[in-house]
Amino acid sequence: MASAVYITLINIILIFISFLILYNRINKKSAPSIVEEYTREVERLIVELNRAVDDVLNISEERIQELKKLLRKVERFLRKPEVKELIQRLPDEKTVDESTEESFSDQVENIKGLRPGNIKSKEKGDLASKIKHLISMGYSREEICRILDINRAEVDLLLSLYR
Repeated sequence: MASAVYITLINIILIFISFLILYNRINKKSAPSIVEEYTREVERLIVELNRAVDDVLNISEERIQELKKLLRKVERFLRKPEVKELIQRLPDEKTVDESTEESFSDQVENIKGLRPGNIKSKEKGDLASKIKHLISMGYSREEICRILDINRAEVDLLLSLYR
């Protein structure tokens, strides 16, 4: 009789262990657990998307501020009597050719002193910040070389130091 009780207890324990194993496997493959997994993934993607949108908004706001500053500079520049005189001497749009446009832009640059060599800074820190700023505005390295009147190696060196 005692052996029958032990066999029954062992069978009950084995059935209980089998039940637990099967129950866990069924729960792992059930729809609610898959839905929870997809929900966590979607929430993670939403957080990443929000971060990306915040970054884009911040960059856009910075560029808008830069454009506002440039517009104020242009307004001050256009108020100068020399510039007003140049604008009045401009030919009609119908008669403008490439040489006229180049000579006018040369005159404007001479008034303002905007030759590429004049933008070059002696301080490397200042030059690095200008390069960083131009990169953030989307200029290529070749364009930066032309704007700042420096060679490609200098741009690459300062960018590597920046990083």
